[in-house]
Amino acid sequence: MRTRGGGEAHRPAPFLADDAVIVLDDVARPDEWVVAERWLRDDPRLTLQRIAHEKGTAILSRGR
Repeated sequence: MRTRGGGEAHRPAPFLADDAVIVLDDVARPDEWVVAERWLRDDPRLTLQRIAHEKGTAILSRGR
């Protein structure tokens, strides 16, 4: 995803805390799920908990 300024949106900072928790909403939408998959691929320390409901929620965490 590109921002108006030309940078990539939705990328986690490389300096997330070791116990970081990221909550993504609307992951039932394909574009939002792609963001979650990219974060998981880019940071192998992240684990996924997906909550199934109408719009979907993904909880990505480290150290849990």
